[in-house]
Amino acid sequence: MELLTNSFKTILFDFGGTLDSDGIAWKERFYPIYRSCGFSWDFKEFEKYFFASDDALVEQRLKNLSFSKTIHCQVSLVLKNAGLLKKNGLVEKISDIFIQDSLKIIKRNVKLLKKLKKHYKLGIVSNFYGNLPFICMGLGLSPYFDAIIDSEQVGFRKPDPRIFESALKKVKTGAEQTLFVGDSVSRDMQGAKNIGMPHVWLKAESLRGIKPCCNKEKIIHSLQELGQIL
Repeated sequence: MELLTNSFKTILFDFGGTLDSDGIAWKERFYPIYRSCGFSWDFKEFEKYFFASDDALVEQRLKNLSFSKTIHCQVSLVLKNAGLLKKNGLVEKISDIFIQDSLKIIKRNVKLLKKLKKHYKLGIVSNFYGNLPFICMGLGLSPYFDAIIDSEQVGFRKPDPRIFESALKKVKTGAEQTLFVGDSVSRDMQGAKNIGMPHVWLKAESLRGIKPCCNKEKIIHSLQELGQIL
């Protein structure tokens, strides 16, 4: 695997799909869980319910809500939008599967963060609900990060360059000295590229048909591979 230049001072990460998964966004992670619980929705129908629930959480401007409670709210809203909220135990069953999968990946990635923290400033830049700093504190991630930028707290969403600039200002590092790692080509990779920030695409092994944003883009399939190319 080709190595990255070692001139970086800071590494910024996306959160959902990057720190809690190997390149699979929440929507794509949730769908097979719903299917395994007996829902026969096709992906387009599920996507409609998911986006509506996502928008509702953004509008609530969450602040002090834990990771597990955020996931429970997300699932509750999906089922409410589908008119199925009253089905006993479904919120807990779906949420718990997602939460446990996330915690397993986060626990694994903490080992990498510990190593990287010795050599780089670290940060998170995420389109989230306003409670990401609180979530990171609850998950034990806060000590590893010099900046945790939540779109609802700063008022800008990726790929808007201003959300990346908020992080750079916080860590006091220039874009060219900062590496961004994320799972979304349109939000993470394109956003980083637009402000001249080197970037690594965490691409799920199962992902097909999506092209990189540029020819220089490095691709990994697990965050653990990042340690091998720095």
